[in-house]
Amino acid sequence: MNTSAPLTRLVYVSQATFKPFHTPEGMECHVAEILAISRKNNQQQQLVGALYYGSGNFFQCLEGEKTAVEALYAKLQHDSRHHRLTILHQEPIAQLGFQDWDMKYAMIDQQARDFIKQQGLRKFDPYQFSPKMTHQFLQIMLQNSKDVPATMLQHAIDTPIPEIKPLTPLHYMMMAVLLIIVVFAAIALSSV
Repeated sequence: MNTSAPLTRLVYVSQATFKPFHTPEGMECHVAEILAISRKNNQQQQLVGALYYGSGNFFQCLEGEKTAVEALYAKLQHDSRHHRLTILHQEPIAQLGFQDWDMKYAMIDQQARDFIKQQGLRKFDPYQFSPKMTHQFLQIMLQNSKDVPATMLQHAIDTPIPEIKPLTPLHYMMMAVLLIIVVFAAIALSSV
């Protein structure tokens, strides 16, 4: 990394566009795939950071040379796996906070639940975070050194996600016939 180039920290949130599918260990399969790709790409771009996913929302911190961070954020805006990208915080930094992580997956579910409860929120919704809350949540991520185990990440990547097929007109017709049968049966039973 060019030590003379200015460093920046960018914190953004986004909302997943995929239907969640978790492995038995609790790792969301789409997030595992995103994480694996991010780690590879961030290493090439000399970027670091951390990612948290909860209630269908991403909270991500990216750190590195300002031009590289901003280029990645511009690319992320066109990623179909999420939308509603919103920058919560950006600041110049003297040193990297996540220097040991190409992309850390913050294993902080309990801390996140505690934080949400303390803030009076019903669920993890970083769109509701004030600047102070954003800073506090980022500190939780920075202080936690636990990352997703490599075996859990690989298992989530290898888990086939079932394809959800749309209903056909035949499905709707069968449901209508079944509903008619149920209604007639209920009428017949009520008149007895």
